[in-house]
Amino acid sequence: ALSQTSYTVASINTTPRQVKPPKPFITSTLQRECSSKLGFSVAETMQCAQRLYENGYISYMRTDSTVLSSDADSLARGSVERLFGTNFVGTTVQASQESGAHEPIRPSIIDGE
Repeated sequence: ALSQTSYTVASINTTPRQVKPPKPFITSTLQRECSSKLGFSVAETMQCAQRLYENGYISYMRTDSTVLSSDADSLARGSVERLFGTNFVGTTVQASQESGAHEPIRPSIIDGE
């Protein structure tokens, strides 16, 4: 019945929208995501994060700040600009003047730097 009927799309309405990236991980959100998406316990998550930290892949994993240091922000923006162009670099900046003391969990190496 329905599979033998033809259909026509009368109109398509599109609206521009901007999608903001999620906030960077802090310790509790890392643990929550690893639990829900990977089935990891808190201990498994922190052991894995510790290994990533010890091997230089992520910044320190015990943090409650979501504000990147200005150095990390500059590195990320530079990588996005090199890889994708200036149209993909956002204009809003919420960076701290501190260098790494209290920033979110983030990759230590960005674009091979």
